[in-house]
Amino acid sequence: LSGFLTFCRDNNCLPDILAWHELSQEPLDVEAHCRQIKSWMQNNGIPPMPIAVTEYQGSSYSNDYTSIPGVNIYYLASMERAVQYGFAFGLHACWSWSGSNPDFIATLADMANKDGANLPRGLWWNYNAYKDMTGRKVQVDVSGSNGDAFASVDNGRNRSIILIGTRNYVTPHDVSLALTNIPDSLMFNGKVHIRAEMIRDAMELMSPEVMVAEDYPVFGSAVSLSLPTMDPKASYMVYISPATSEVSTISYESESLSASY
Repeated sequence: LSGFLTFCRDNNCLPDILAWHELSQEPLDVEAHCRQIKSWMQNNGIPPMPIAVTEYQGSSYSNDYTSIPGVNIYYLASMERAVQYGFAFGLHACWSWSGSNPDFIATLADMANKDGANLPRGLWWNYNAYKDMTGRKVQVDVSGSNGDAFASVDNGRNRSIILIGTRNYVTPHDVSLALTNIPDSLMFNGKVHIRAEMIRDAMELMSPEVMVAEDYPVFGSAVSLSLPTMDPKASYMVYISPATSEVSTISYESESLSASY
């Protein structure tokens, strides 16, 4: 890229958007690459431009590595942090079929099953949770060299969402979760409700498995807990909301309903 950009600088043809692929068998650090190229441009008289990664995750056709949910979170978290260096958007790679294959089927970039493309794969649930991450991003600190995560909080909707993954897709993972500075909008009677769902690496996954669904008392604006061991290729989506066990409920019963078809 440095050679390409040097030529463009000297010939007055700098691109409007700088784009490349992040494809490898092992997960790549998009944040570090964006930081590195932006610093290089600033040091070489080139005004930094928006950055796009037009393919990420995976390395070859018919390689299900591209659909591993845990690895996918590693990429998503890295790209979220790369925004400060000019990252604009990323496009997930699709490796299930080559375009010349007569059996080509559009699988939503490997998020739908290969047979029919009408059922969600495990990977689909990552992006389903991702689109729910409204409000603002919050700081996440990750210990260990393999894990990664990112989180949001929406005080207007009284919810926080965390996505947890890892680039280590070989061994199981023990996950400890420490929530701090919990806002009042996420509490009821001094408690929060935590729902943790494991997204496994499956060709067809109709719903993630609920591993935790409990109310927890908040002490000093904080809650700590250990999640059940995560499968090697899995990810966790964690929803935090006000506690539910002590909330008043109202039930309605209908004595007569007419059905129409």
